[in-house]
Amino acid sequence: MHFKPNCNEVLNDTWLFSTAMDLSDGREEKSWLIDHCGTQERIGYIQDLETLSEIGLDGILRKYGDVFSLEPHMMDAMIEYFDIWDKLRVCCGRQMSKYWRNELLPSNSTLKVTTMKNHSLCPHLNIDDVEERFMETKLYRLIHRHDKLRRMNRPSLLDGDLNGQYCSDYNNKVKTQGIGFNEGRKI
Repeated sequence: MHFKPNCNEVLNDTWLFSTAMDLSDGREEKSWLIDHCGTQERIGYIQDLETLSEIGLDGILRKYGDVFSLEPHMMDAMIEYFDIWDKLRVCCGRQMSKYWRNELLPSNSTLKVTTMKNHSLCPHLNIDDVEERFMETKLYRLIHRHDKLRRMNRPSLLDGDLNGQYCSDYNNKVKTQGIGFNEGRKI
């Protein structure tokens, strides 16, 4: 567990959410939260990477939908948003897939690994179209209206705001300037 909340400072009517690497870590996390923060009813959901790899993003979103009792139209909006965001997260920005970044890097870059496999999805996407589709989703537009939440609409919190060409501009900088993971200014 990376962050352990001070449960005395957390309101009694607050649900706690956390992440873990695998099911075993998730059980340990849940046990710690119950021991230190009270009853199981306060634990909203503990997401672990093992379950994510088994049921996929769609399955995790449905679990969150169950926790929050989301109506079907809300679930549809959330699934649409995260399905497209997941492509941007992998194929765009400062924290893109290492395989895609490696493929984009100039051949003379000291960061380039010649034995690394190519990315299976990103080369087949028109990233500007994906970015535009994402910006047109109901959930993106809703989040974008709130200044304090707007950063959530980025491929990562370290990236700049999307504008319909952010991703292709960033990817071009990787190609031409050889910028590495978490490098480069916000465009």
